[in-house]
Amino acid sequence: PLDPSSGLVINPTFDATITTDPRSSAIQAMIISAIQTYQTLFSDPITVSIRFRFSAFKEDGTTPMVKADREAIHQVFSNLIDNALKYGGGEIVLGSLPGKHNVEFYVRDSGPGIGSEHLQRLFERFYRVDKARSRESGGTGLGLAIAKHIVLAHGGTIRAESELNHGSTFLFTLPVAQSS
Repeated sequence: PLDPSSGLVINPTFDATITTDPRSSAIQAMIISAIQTYQTLFSDPITVSIRFRFSAFKEDGTTPMVKADREAIHQVFSNLIDNALKYGGGEIVLGSLPGKHNVEFYVRDSGPGIGSEHLQRLFERFYRVDKARSRESGGTGLGLAIAKHIVLAHGGTIRAESELNHGSTFLFTLPVAQSS
């Protein structure tokens, strides 16, 4: 459910207006929070494995902070993990990679992958790769569109990489917080 207090409001024409409250946020804490949310839902670790791969370190060995609204970014991770569970399956890996001015986060699954002809449209509202399967598993076709709007509101980018039979990786960037 979409809660107007979360900063995301969908009006009747389905235009998303995003308001965020970005603050310096610890990368590792955001990823671990997202993983913990989903790990508590699964009692059988064989069914799904969500792992964490952390490599966002600056040259001096410290971890950069990102400028992010933690609740909004938690929603992005939730949408991406939820899709990986519904459509990907297998092992799911969350991680981050350092950049000079941003940090790139990713959610990778080992599922069936997505055909290249769908990649450009994945973040459109109501777009579904497999319409029949999407109806069976529920959802509105808005999760990736919401994730895109949240990331763009933070000054970041979002994209998907996939190859049939080789899983999918959804990546998004957030700006590094300026040191005080």
